[in-house]
Amino acid sequence: MTFDRAVTIDTLVIEQCEMDTLYANAERVELSFSDGAPIEVTLEDTWAPQIVRFEPRETQWLRLTILSGYGQKNYLGIDELQVFHDPDKVVQAVMPPRMRWEHPDLTARGREVHPCVNKTPDDVERARSNIERYEWLADWVATQRKAADEWLERPDDWILEMIPEPGACFAYGFTGCPICGARWGSWGGARCSWDNPGHVTCANGHVLPDAEHPDEGTGYVGEDGRIHYFVGSWNAWVVESLQFKALRPLCITYLLTGDERYAQKAAVILDGLARIYPECDAGSWDYPSNPPSGRFCRPWYQVARVLIHYVDF
Repeated sequence: MTFDRAVTIDTLVIEQCEMDTLYANAERVELSFSDGAPIEVTLEDTWAPQIVRFEPRETQWLRLTILSGYGQKNYLGIDELQVFHDPDKVVQAVMPPRMRWEHPDLTARGREVHPCVNKTPDDVERARSNIERYEWLADWVATQRKAADEWLERPDDWILEMIPEPGACFAYGFTGCPICGARWGSWGGARCSWDNPGHVTCANGHVLPDAEHPDEGTGYVGEDGRIHYFVGSWNAWVVESLQFKALRPLCITYLLTGDERYAQKAAVILDGLARIYPECDAGSWDYPSNPPSGRFCRPWYQVARVLIHYVDF
């Protein structure tokens, strides 16, 4: 890259070839200038634009030499090079939308004020004032606190033991009871109990799985070839119950009281769910999905319906 006059540069944006079936990404590159020592840089293994910053150089030309690549493929290629003098660091690499979704910036930067997403401290103060003004609201808050108090009494280890394993099955329970055909409900509305983990009870009282209808976690295959997801329905009930019958009252009560016992218990649940979240990516196994996709029991776009609540929590 030759310039028509000497210029000062300190920033380079490199965009490599997207055709990963033929092109490998450059790993180490050398930047040479018309004056001064060259610079060696290690790039990330991605075709998305990358920013390379260095001490300002006055130069009449710039040469980029690829020293090594990631993997063995037919070609190494660079689609675009952009050069800047950017002392204030305003230049940013524009990342394709899909790559932004797949590689979010998860740097924890902190906020001075909390809450800070859909609610503000002013909202909290207004809510506290309204609790004193309206009896119906005070009764609702008392109900939420009663539910939260019940979760304070449950040991952390017990809660974590109830949470499904990474990659566990989740299901609506469409197929119903293999004995009588009755339904046991879906997701958080399933007929399940913390006192009988891993089981569902159909509307006619059959408790499943049982000795004749075993389910090791991936469903029971009936004589007609249909799969009955007893454990999958239990797993769905667990995460939906933790989301809406545990986290919601715990977080609301913490928001209004500032009592950190509620926050601590909510954090245990959130951490437990976060531990299995990446691997539980098929949605409900009995949902007509090709390919299977989702998080926990929620398939496809329905995942967003729960994410908004996680943000609030």
